[in-house]
Amino acid sequence: MTRPNRHFGKLRTEWTKMCHSKVRFTDEYVARARIAQLFDEGADIPRRLWVYKCENCKGFHFTSSSQKRGMSNSEPVTATNIYGDDAREQRA
Repeated sequence: MTRPNRHFGKLRTEWTKMCHSKVRFTDEYVARARIAQLFDEGADIPRRLWVYKCENCKGFHFTSSSQKRGMSNSEPVTATNIYGDDAREQRA
């Protein structure tokens, strides 16, 4: 059985190209820790970033857009709130 050439409306080659141009993290916490490190280093990055699970490589990436698929309950990473703890405590 052959794999379909499309995934979520994009050609598999498009997904592969999009994914391979990004840094892949093994889990959400490693990605958030890297963002924290970038904030500490004073890197020129957006004030808020979101971590998401990639549907292509099954790893994690981060983005400045909150519109990625499956990120509806993801907390943004900011310089003062790396793991979204403040928002989780308010919901509890």
